[in-house]
Amino acid sequence: VLEQGRGRVAAARSLADKYDLAVKAGVGLGLTGAQQLFGATELCMKVIEEPDLVDACLEHEHQINLRTIEVLGDSGVDIIQRNGFYETADFYGPHMLEKYLGRRLRKETEAAHAAGMLMVYTAHTGLMPILDYLASLTMDSLFGIDIAFKGTDPLKLRDKLASTKSFWIGPSSTFHLWNGPQPTREAVRQVFEVFGKTGLILSPCVSAHSIMPWESTLAMIDEWKRLR
Repeated sequence: VLEQGRGRVAAARSLADKYDLAVKAGVGLGLTGAQQLFGATELCMKVIEEPDLVDACLEHEHQINLRTIEVLGDSGVDIIQRNGFYETADFYGPHMLEKYLGRRLRKETEAAHAAGMLMVYTAHTGLMPILDYLASLTMDSLFGIDIAFKGTDPLKLRDKLASTKSFWIGPSSTFHLWNGPQPTREAVRQVFEVFGKTGLILSPCVSAHSIMPWESTLAMIDEWKRLR
């Protein structure tokens, strides 16, 4: 299995080198994975009623993550992406997130850095109440923030986090790409105005699907070419 994994990374590395791109690998699901295991409502209850069970689940995955990061660092990967999609204030408070995740996320980032890789963290919605917590994490970049989600303040995000993190961010899949090229172009302009060119990787947040107007994605790329 180990050699099979290294073979897949080698194939990705070869293709990336051809186009001068980075190789990114996903490692870890944390409370997102636990939610898939227990169910959303059940997990929100278990972090209160059975905290040791949740902690043991997260620690088990954490140890797997550390070993996986070590292997990937020896295999030619440039970026580790940790999925934190449901590790936000949509479900948990900052003290609870720190209790269950803070130490583990910092250690996984430290392991990635020690292996010469960068660490990206997926964070989509429910971020404004946990800005101090996010600032305390040591990842290099945040991916997938929905700038159009109710209550999200891009300026506050920038002011709190931009000194230590880059932003892998762009038009909202839900609010911009679905609604066509013009809202998408406006979102790209907003992203450049707020976050600037330094520390910005423009990307659909969090994805562009075939069921969305393809013209929206083309508009995003075109506006990026104009503003970069």
